[in-house]
Amino acid sequence: MKNNILKIILIFSLCQTALFSDDWDFLSVNGYGTVGVAFQDNKEVLFRNSFFTDEGSKGKASFANYSLLGLQLDAQVTEKLSFTLQAIASKNNANGKDLDLEWANAKYQVTDAFDIKVGLMRLPIFMHSDILNVGYSYDMLRLPDMYALISINKYQGAEIAHRLEFDDFSLSSTFLAGQTDSHFQSVNNTGQAIESKIHAENIYGLALKVLYKDLTLRSAYMVTTLDINNPQMNALLGQFNAMNIPLISNTIKKYKNENQKVSYFSMGAKYDFEDAYLLGEYIVADSDSFMVDLNSWYVGGGYNFDNWTPYVVYSETKTSSNYTPLSTIGMPVQVTAAIMGANQAFTQMANGGVEMNAKTTSLGFRYDLTDSAVIKFQFDEQRRVNETLHVFSSGINFVF
Repeated sequence: MKNNILKIILIFSLCQTALFSDDWDFLSVNGYGTVGVAFQDNKEVLFRNSFFTDEGSKGKASFANYSLLGLQLDAQVTEKLSFTLQAIASKNNANGKDLDLEWANAKYQVTDAFDIKVGLMRLPIFMHSDILNVGYSYDMLRLPDMYALISINKYQGAEIAHRLEFDDFSLSSTFLAGQTDSHFQSVNNTGQAIESKIHAENIYGLALKVLYKDLTLRSAYMVTTLDINNPQMNALLGQFNAMNIPLISNTIKKYKNENQKVSYFSMGAKYDFEDAYLLGEYIVADSDSFMVDLNSWYVGGGYNFDNWTPYVVYSETKTSSNYTPLSTIGMPVQVTAAIMGANQAFTQMANGGVEMNAKTTSLGFRYDLTDSAVIKFQFDEQRRVNETLHVFSSGINFVF
């Protein structure tokens, strides 16, 4: 409650600063938001826009999927030193709170091509990471499935960036290091959401972005060690470990929830030609724990007719388990039942779930109402393991 009050005060302070920004030349205040609604008629299945929340459309219309409001304050203190502060109100925040800080960092411009940032920043995993919540900046109302499935999206630490430019060619490289705390909501086969808390240490990453005329290429590699605190999972592992069966205990140690090494590799491309564009991305997440390995990709494109931009996107996401079932061959009868029970439990824990194994086709269009507001409509057919969801969404994106 105390944290929410402080964040509310912060947002009101930003609004007040905006009113008087003319008197403070070194300050600039900008904002963005989305008022969006999603509907799918299956009352047994949850359709959500992020792993960070258990809210979304479940047999009725929901404003939780897309609606948000963000404010950003930039202060150019000196020629080289600047500060950025961004707060957001959303159901999809990484800490499970309706109000959160997205950016809070200091930037020092060492040279025209070299700068250093320290503080709270977004991980540059995706092509749209920097503008993830600014829906006005891209055509899709809902970004492809991969954007909803990564359990960490920002960090506290340091970032070093360098840029090279030659005529029509430019190369941006970013090296980062830090840590973060996050959480995610996993939905089991009964539709129940189970919260897990994440602490990520030793986050290291390198992101590259190439611009050449109308072509944009980007790639990123990141590695971290995760601690996952899931009370239900921890209790289950504790019960099996208490049986003092070496085969089970060694398996729990191998696939432990502490100090898990996880790596992420992504690449993407966008090509603009005349009034059309093509884009696509790919990401793979790999670990050696009960966490699943994730592979996801999408391709899409759009065409601009003055104020109208229709688009189509196709995406696929699949997971693979790291768990190998334990063998009962040669085991005493009294431990066979325990091993079989452990196999069943561990296999379920290592299952990515229906949301992480899906094929989605998206059709939609964007209409520019003004220079600062657009309206979007999108239809998604998401084919999961055991069901197909038809989702109708609409929303207004705006900036100010």
